[in-house]
Amino acid sequence: MTRRNLKIVLCADLWAIGKLFLPSYFDYTSFMEITKGYGLEMNEAKAALMLMALGNAHRLRIYRLLVRAGYEGLPVGDIQNHLGIPASTLSHHISALKEADLIAQVRSGRTIVNCANYSQMDSLLSFLTEECCADSPKGEA
Repeated sequence: MTRRNLKIVLCADLWAIGKLFLPSYFDYTSFMEITKGYGLEMNEAKAALMLMALGNAHRLRIYRLLVRAGYEGLPVGDIQNHLGIPASTLSHHISALKEADLIAQVRSGRTIVNCANYSQMDSLLSFLTEECCADSPKGEA
């Protein structure tokens, strides 16, 4: 296994909320299917925390950059170079995103790689839209 693939697997390991540990030979492309139903339940408090974290322009830019980076994620230095945010400010915003479970971090030597937590974002979007048009007379969108 290459170092790059190992980094992807480590990010995938951290995405699992309920201590779900994936084997080292894990195929990250099927991660979304494997983790369905493993501690990803959303409630109002958790949704509010996630939305509050994304309610800051810098955090939203960081999260969108990590989504564009894909499963490999980005080191903190690369995020700083892309967005031009001072290191102390960036650290504060990354901590808020991590606290809201929107991102995961993997230490690789002296480098910290940040990865978007796609499962949590999918869970949030499902929570927000699960009762779409439920009170509509025809139940239509």
